[in-house]
Amino acid sequence: MNNNKYKIIAMDLDGTLLRDDQTISNETIRVLENLSKAGYILVISTGRSMVGIPKEIKNIDSIDYFITSNGASCVDKDGIYVLKNWLSYDEIEELVIDNNFFVEYLISGKWYVSLDDLKHISNIIKDKNIVDYIRSTRNIIDDDLRNMSFEKINLNFSKDYYSYASKKIKNIVKNNKNIRTWTDKTHKLDIYSRVATKGNALKQLAKSINVQLSEVIAFGDDDNDLEMLSYVGCPVAMKNGNDNVRKIAKYMTEFDNNNEGVIQFIKNGLYN
Repeated sequence: MNNNKYKIIAMDLDGTLLRDDQTISNETIRVLENLSKAGYILVISTGRSMVGIPKEIKNIDSIDYFITSNGASCVDKDGIYVLKNWLSYDEIEELVIDNNFFVEYLISGKWYVSLDDLKHISNIIKDKNIVDYIRSTRNIIDDDLRNMSFEKINLNFSKDYYSYASKKIKNIVKNNKNIRTWTDKTHKLDIYSRVATKGNALKQLAKSINVQLSEVIAFGDDDNDLEMLSYVGCPVAMKNGNDNVRKIAKYMTEFDNNNEGVIQFIKNGLYN
């Protein structure tokens, strides 16, 4: 590859830059630092919220931007939000007021729950370990929800209510084209703004810093990377990537995420 052709390197985390044990090698960090010194803009693009990104990643000074929550937000290295593809309260009100759901709100990279919801959490979430985890890790939201916006919300419900939840969310999506959903198909629904995708966020970021998408190289392994890969000049699938990712990519790494696939590809094609 021509070293002058690309300006941004965007990297997914899970299954891509991170090994399966959620770590990265010292060699990976060293190469990222050298790429930054050479003038490349380094972007993490992940489904995780900022609070869910490992400290080992957040502490890498050479990373310029973090696209988080599948494109709901983009934060720079100083923690300043450069874009927010968030939900308004009006778009989610019908879900929030439904007592069959326990709602978690992601706001500025942190998770919140309402005190009223906490009072009946055990009636909805039957797994005591999950209940204890939520109680110990979530912040209590004190402000009026009607005046707020949200990176995303999680709807938790008992498995018996999956059919009910699915039907309700389908009706809401039908009437509100501004939201999209993801589900584990058992007891959870994630609600995003429809514009909150990795691809859209990368497009917005590139435009804001005067970089063409043809000047972007991106690495991914799963379906939430597809739009991002379809937009950029150099889409790279991980060796461990799924079939959909492999079909859309122009290149594939020689090694998987457990063996420095991203960095080895860069060293062999772009870095040297």
